[in-house]
Amino acid sequence: MLYPYMSFEDGTEVTHSSMDQDGTVKVCIETPVWGGFKSVVFSLPSYEILEESGFVKAELENWKTFVQANAHLMLGYAKEGGFPGAAAV
Repeated sequence: MLYPYMSFEDGTEVTHSSMDQDGTVKVCIETPVWGGFKSVVFSLPSYEILEESGFVKAELENWKTFVQANAHLMLGYAKEGGFPGAAAV
């Protein structure tokens, strides 16, 4: 299951998975473009790119910086079943 994390004015959506048993979390970023989406999937806590389609290198670096800056929040929310679950604690 993917949980919403952040939406941007350009339609970009950032979501994250629940935490796997090995402690990893997938962070998915999708930006709408003509005819589909640009997308990238990162793995936390390694920041490894698991899948990528359509983003140029500079965009990927910017998204990696974003994920690194927000990883502590997404990892915490992933443990609690997304933001609503974490907010109810």
